[in-house]
Amino acid sequence: MDDELEIDLRKIVRSLLRRWKLIVGLALLAGAAAFAFTFFQPRLYEAKAVIALTRPPFQPNFDSRYQNLSPITLNYKMVKGIAMGDEILDQIIERVPEDEEMSLEQLNKRIDVEAGDETTIVILSVKMKVAE
Repeated sequence: MDDELEIDLRKIVRSLLRRWKLIVGLALLAGAAAFAFTFFQPRLYEAKAVIALTRPPFQPNFDSRYQNLSPITLNYKMVKGIAMGDEILDQIIERVPEDEEMSLEQLNKRIDVEAGDETTIVILSVKMKVAE
């Protein structure tokens, strides 16, 4: 039994050349669709800040029985509460350009909070229409 498979490239090339208008038309159509999709997308700029929650470097110790402080343990709700606190939101709203004034509710929709690899790391991202 002979298991050779013979492929004639001339037949394949002729078949492609016969349908060149269809191939070029589909490529142009896909290019035009990709251009239209990217052109009509709203332009949004994103800024990210990494917030590290740490203990103060020096803490007074009034009880000599406690030599070491326990490590910080936070859950996601606590981290999000800290990141979405009034102090941080006020700092963000101060930096919003005048032509894009918004309320705190509108700002909350554009802010995303995610926890980092450790529980003490918070990544805060804000999306705006203006790069400044």
